[in-house]
Amino acid sequence: EQFLADGQRKIDRWFASQNACTTIFQNESAFANANTPDELAQLEKFTN
Repeated sequence: EQFLADGQRKIDRWFASQNACTTIFQNESAFANANTPDELAQLEKFTN
């Protein structure tokens, strides 16, 4: 929020400020991404 409040808009500048790192998952199924409530519900079926 502060990034936007400061008038910044470029995603590459925001990303550079996040101190992100790369993580390697030995088992790709150990990581999943959900962008919608429906996707989350589908993932929860496999984790509960």
